[in-house]
Amino acid sequence: MYARDTKKLLRFGLVMVIFLIAATACFPDYNGVFINMDTVGTTSDGVNYDKNDILFLDLAGGNSPVANYTSNWITVFDGEDYGLNDTKHDLSAFSFNEQTFDYIFLGNELDTDEELYLSFEANRTKIPGIFPTWVYGQDIVKFTNGAANYDGYEYEMFFDGSDVGLTTMSEKVDGISVWPPEYYEVLAADVDFPYDCNAGVIFLSTRGRYRVNNNQGGFLVGDGSDVLAFCATNLGYNTAGFWFRAFDGSEANIDPPNALTGLDVIDVDYYGITSNVDSGTIDNGITFLFTPRRDFTGDTEGGGTLYGQASELNAGIKDGNHHYLDGPFWNFNEDGSYPAVNGFVENISLLDMPSFP
Repeated sequence: MYARDTKKLLRFGLVMVIFLIAATACFPDYNGVFINMDTVGTTSDGVNYDKNDILFLDLAGGNSPVANYTSNWITVFDGEDYGLNDTKHDLSAFSFNEQTFDYIFLGNELDTDEELYLSFEANRTKIPGIFPTWVYGQDIVKFTNGAANYDGYEYEMFFDGSDVGLTTMSEKVDGISVWPPEYYEVLAADVDFPYDCNAGVIFLSTRGRYRVNNNQGGFLVGDGSDVLAFCATNLGYNTAGFWFRAFDGSEANIDPPNALTGLDVIDVDYYGITSNVDSGTIDNGITFLFTPRRDFTGDTEGGGTLYGQASELNAGIKDGNHHYLDGPFWNFNEDGSYPAVNGFVENISLLDMPSFP
């Protein structure tokens, strides 16, 4: 099944995904889940992890293209194997270009040519290959495995937050969902931003309160339960583009307002730009999955209250002007259909866009 065909299946809506999770404790075929942890620990099936590792659980069953298929957690990105330090390089967010995952793994390790996007917890840190530049908590780094250099991998500056207004402690990145140009052109061709997002679109959340330019001479202000959409015209050390708000957490009454962490945008629908252009808010529909950093509450679709807990999988949905939450669909610390992770899940990403031959 090709990448774009699989991803388009998700556009039938989150309802089917939710139904499958609730009814059968699994995602559709050729899907899996990536997570990273905010603690050091061991899963109930014996996988050790640090805060710069990424774990994977294959949910495709007998249809799995994964080498050495297992229903247990495996480590697919071990930070120490790729030059990261367990004391200086804790991950705060990750995303990846799923179209680079032809064969996801060779054994339990990443195969060649995979692209990951990483942010780090530290206020500033040094990353191999990006010397002498500091990498700040508001930045995103691109990791490429199989690079044509001595190490066989490389890191490079992907998104310089300070170039586009992210500078304060509360504006550190804690959730990213990167849609490179090939995603955007195929999956969201009808999402007609008023600007050409030729370098792709980056959805992100911040640790807390933020203030960025709203493209109209004013500012777009919000908190850590919002989802921002950055329409990128250039990336790297000279990051440039335009900010929009794709989801307003206050409209869903998320409390505390910085509860959201981890982010995977799985669907975007476009209705137009709001008449209040100064708000920088897109009149869009969006569905994203997230894990909270702490217990929280928020509105459900029918006007009730969702009581969420840390390390649970939840969804944020905007349908027109209606913002609401759904879930929880999975508690990663319950040793049920899948092994418990025995720790705090900081970030999550579905493998919902595989490109298997």
